[in-house]
Amino acid sequence: MNRRTQYRRSDERGFALMATALGLLAIVGIAGVTVDLGRMYIAKNELMAYTDAASIAAAVQMDGTAAGITRAKNAGAAMGTGAHAMGWDFATKQIAGATYEFAKGIAATPLTYPTRPPGTPIRRTRRIIVL
Repeated sequence: MNRRTQYRRSDERGFALMATALGLLAIVGIAGVTVDLGRMYIAKNELMAYTDAASIAAAVQMDGTAAGITRAKNAGAAMGTGAHAMGWDFATKQIAGATYEFAKGIAATPLTYPTRPPGTPIRRTRRIIVL
């Protein structure tokens, strides 16, 4: 073995250890960010499911009276409490402090459908009417 080969090998000593350490640090960092983003996604979906269920439960109780609004608020709040309560953070924490808001109302107008003159063909259309 000549002096150049011996000098080069002693100068490159430890490079594999440093490269492995930096690579491992990057992999652990990416894994940590992935776990955090996954938990955020799950928490968001749990809260969206609660919001959907509470709004449907509240809408069922609405009848246009003040008592109906009170029943709607209670029905929405019941989704976050009780034996079968919906929660967040893998359903380990109860949802508390939810805010319930209702629209003031829309002036009631009768539904009108366009009419067609006799003899004109019927076109197939799809209409979605939201009240």
